[in-house]
Amino acid sequence: RELAALVASKVYYHLGEYSDSLTFALGAGSFFDVNSTSQYVETLVAKGIDEYISLRKKEENGSSDVTIDPRLQDIVERMFDRCFKDGVYKQAVGIALESRRLDKLEQAIQQSGSTPSLLAFALHSAHSAISHRHFRNKVLNVLVGIYRSLPQPDYLSTCQCLMLLQDAETVAEVLDSLLKKDEQHELMAYQVAFDLCDNELQHFLVRVRDLLPSPTLPEPPA
Repeated sequence: RELAALVASKVYYHLGEYSDSLTFALGAGSFFDVNSTSQYVETLVAKGIDEYISLRKKEENGSSDVTIDPRLQDIVERMFDRCFKDGVYKQAVGIALESRRLDKLEQAIQQSGSTPSLLAFALHSAHSAISHRHFRNKVLNVLVGIYRSLPQPDYLSTCQCLMLLQDAETVAEVLDSLLKKDEQHELMAYQVAFDLCDNELQHFLVRVRDLLPSPTLPEPPA
């Protein structure tokens, strides 16, 4: 039955009926090999991912009448596995962001072996390409968690994310903790502050300033 579905899928594909071709491909099970690089497979995988992305966005936006075919879900999962196996982590991040899959976003970044560069790519994508504010904030929170778990935390990028989240409280905490450490961390606090000032978000900067503890002034000489 699955083999027959694959044959039917290829027939519809050559007739240019891609929607029908994808429908039968979903019924072909393991006979539809997403690891193949044939034009047939690449075309249907791309169409399947586009359909999955559309459904996931509707789901994320609160639509109650969305049903995702488990077979379509399986193809997308196999495509993520292919990305991880082939080391094309940027593609995995792109699909994860488009399809609202925070679990795959985190997995791609953590497994990449080049976490800082992929984090920078994800941050840029979240800031420039995601218009849905609620989901963008979810992405930024995931990135903050990864940034803060790095062996050498990236304070500049962490605070950039926090600024986009309008989280003045946590930015103030980060700055305060840096100022209480050694001279190197104190210099980093100033660098973070200068970086935030470059964004010219005056209202946010005032909130951060007001949340920082007042500096301890030296005692005047007797």
